[in-house]
Amino acid sequence: MDPEAFLEMANQVTKLKMFPYFDVAHCALCCLYVREDLGTGGLPFSRKHPLANWLSSMITIFAGGLITNFLLGEPILGAIKNNQQLLLATAVWRDLAARIHRGDDQRGFLAAINNRLIDPLPNSALIEISTRAYEPPPPPPTARP
Repeated sequence: MDPEAFLEMANQVTKLKMFPYFDVAHCALCCLYVREDLGTGGLPFSRKHPLANWLSSMITIFAGGLITNFLLGEPILGAIKNNQQLLLATAVWRDLAARIHRGDDQRGFLAAINNRLIDPLPNSALIEISTRAYEPPPPPPTARP
C-alpha cells in the first residue's frame, strides 16, 4: 500500500468521533461481565439489590480511571465526574437490566450494537460492493446519428 494513502487514511480515522460508539460497547461488555460474575443467582440478586448491581457495574466500567487516579494521587472519584459518561453507562446498564429481567437474550443487545454502531452496512451490501469492484466497467455509450 502506498505510504501516503495509508497516512491519509490514518488521518481520516483519527478525526472520527468515538465517544458514543466505543463507550456503549465498553459499558455493555462490562455490565455483561458483572452479570456473568454473579453466576446463576445473579438475576434474583440484581432484582433484590439493584443499587449494589449498579455500583458494581459502574466500578467495573470506570475501573481504569479509578486505579489511575489512585496511583497518580488525584481524587479517586474524579474518574466519574464526567456526567455524560456516567449517564451513558447508567443508560446501558438500565437497558441491559431491563432486557435481562424481561428474559430477553443479551446477545440481541450486542447484535444491535454491532448492526447499528460498528457495522452500519449489512453483509449483503458489502458483498454487493465487493463484487461490483471486480466487474468490468460498462462500455461507453455510442453516439447516435
